[in-house]
Order: sequence, then structure tokens, then C-alpha cells
Amino acid sequence: MTHHCIKVVLVPAHTLTENTTLMSIFPLSKVLKTVIAKLPPSPSPIHALLPNLHVSLTRPVPLRRHQIQPFRDELASRLGQTCAFKLSLVGSVNPYYNEVTGGGSNRAFLALRVGAGASELKKIVDGVLDPTLKKLHLPTYHDNPEFHTSFAWTLFSTKTDGQDTPRGVLSASGGQSVKAPGLPFDKEDLDKVNSIFESKILRAQPRGGWTISSMEVKVAKEITTIPLKLA
Repeated sequence: MTHHCIKVVLVPAHTLTENTTLMSIFPLSKVLKTVIAKLPPSPSPIHALLPNLHVSLTRPVPLRRHQIQPFRDELASRLGQTCAFKLSLVGSVNPYYNEVTGGGSNRAFLALRVGAGASELKKIVDGVLDPTLKKLHLPTYHDNPEFHTSFAWTLFSTKTDGQDTPRGVLSASGGQSVKAPGLPFDKEDLDKVNSIFESKILRAQPRGGWTISSMEVKVAKEITTIPLKLA
């Protein structure tokens, strides 16, 4: 079995050069690095996920070897009829908590939610990705996803206040921002961060947002870029 996921990578139109792509992300990446540096000490180290930013559109799901190429081909056909669109991020930082069952490490993330472009992503999930996954009897995405891009993470323990799982902790497939007592990224701390950085995060993005003109399909370590339809 090979695990795969579909991602939107925050880059401008694919006709631009790699250097131009990196330059378009750099201002936001620089601000987010400062956000991480301003956070109070955490029980576990906080790790940056920069400079690369992406928005996941599927869960990690298993594919058998003989399914991989037909899966890519069908996605390429369907996504090729999907128009490129604009995407931007909200300015406020939100926490996400993923609890991994079976003895895995629980992770807390800091993320920015998708603002403009969220409806287009939902149409792609509902009209392209989920039908393709259903054909292979694979799990589809969350019913009411919060599309977001994570830029930092840390480990946490769910054993707080004598409970095995604090209320409000998400499973590894969760897609909402919630908070339970004893978890990283205290609300008061994030409120302070947002009061300082929200406007800076908005200004660090291209005027009108990024042009999303392709999707990435990651199967194991192999990444395939699928272009969208350009107007």
C-alpha cells in the first residue's frame, strides 16, 4: 500500500519562474517566522513548516500500486476541466489539534484559514476528488472542512487533568480549530499574536491573492503537478 494526498500549493500561475514563485511566498513566510519567534515557550519545541505552504484537499489514503497511475490519469482529466482561481488567506492565526490513535504522536498546528478560494476548493473536493476516491472505495474528505495552511507544529500529550483525551481534541483527520485545557497555543497568547500580526499577514500576500493554476498529487515521495484550465 502507498499513501497519497492531494494538495494545493500556494504559488502563482505556473507560467512564472521558480524564482518568482519563491519571491511571492517570501513576504508571508518572513512574517510567519516572526510569529513563531514571538510565541511563548512551549513544553515541546515548535517546528516551522516554512517556506513551503500548502492546503491539503484529501486525507492520506492507501493506494495499491496498480491503482496509482489510473488514479493520476483520472484526476488529470477531471482537474483539467477545472478553472484556475484566486486564493488568499485570512490574517488571524488559528490552532488545530490532531490526536493520533494507536500510540502515535499527537500534534498541534498553527495555521491560516483560506479566505478567497474556499468555495472553489470545496467544489473541487465535492466534484472531483471525492467521486474519484469513492470509485476506489477510499475515504473521502471531511464533510465540512476548514481549508487551511499550517505553518508550525509541536507535539502534545492528551493526558491532562487525569483524562486520556481532553474534550475538544480532534482525531488525526479532524478539520476544525478547537481548544481544550492544557493544550499548546493558549487563546490569550494567540489573541496577542493576532493583534500584532493580523494586518501584517494580510499585507504580506499578493494583491488579489495567488493564482492557483495547478494541483499537486503526492504518492509516497513522488509529486505530480496537474495543471488547471486557464481562462
